Amino acid sequence: MFIAWYWLVAIGVIVIGYICHMKRYCAAYRQDRDALLEGYRKLRQKRKQGEDEAARSDSL
Repeated sequence: MFIAWYWLVAIGVIVIGYICHMKRYCAAYRQDRDALLEGYRKLRQKRKQGEDEAARSDSL
């Protein structure tokens, strides 16, 4: 069975486009994830500080 050269080129373009798209998507996902984790860490830190202050005021 003969495969025309333009089908090979079309498949190559699709593969390269998919790889470029996934690289950009994964980078954006990584930035979003890092931002969410940083916000979660700050919130947890504030809650922990609030609990520590409440424990200190209870012991006085």
